[in-house]
Amino acid sequence: MATTKSTKEALSRIEAAKRAFPPTDRGATLGFDIIIIEERLKLPAQQLASGIYKSHDQHSQTAGDDSAQQFDMTSGSSLIRYLTKGDSADSMRLTLIVGVSANKTDHTKLKHAGADCVWGKPPPKMNSTLRNDLLELLIKKRRYIDK
Repeated sequence: MATTKSTKEALSRIEAAKRAFPPTDRGATLGFDIIIIEERLKLPAQQLASGIYKSHDQHSQTAGDDSAQQFDMTSGSSLIRYLTKGDSADSMRLTLIVGVSANKTDHTKLKHAGADCVWGKPPPKMNSTLRNDLLELLIKKRRYIDK
């Protein structure tokens, strides 16, 4: 388990986990089996103004397009879109994405962004029922067949 206080730190940890547990060695596509993302990220205005929370993404550009694409990391739903843009149904180890928000109007936004499930606040009680529910969602997402 890992926690982060910023989107930048989260992306850094995800990249490190992907290197440590690559999908070629049966690691999850995003390095973690489950990632929980808050919709309403609290970002210092000073860092927002400086552009720290903008990231250049050149992995999904069309051929011949040399422009740098950017995504806005100021919301959990934009981070989820960024993280799931390369998901392939062929991958056996897709990461389960859980969106979290106290605001019910955010739940639809999180689901449309690619969250597999959404929790309100306070989040559900961490117990065996929740563990089993998450495991069931993860197995369904991966359509898991151990070969």
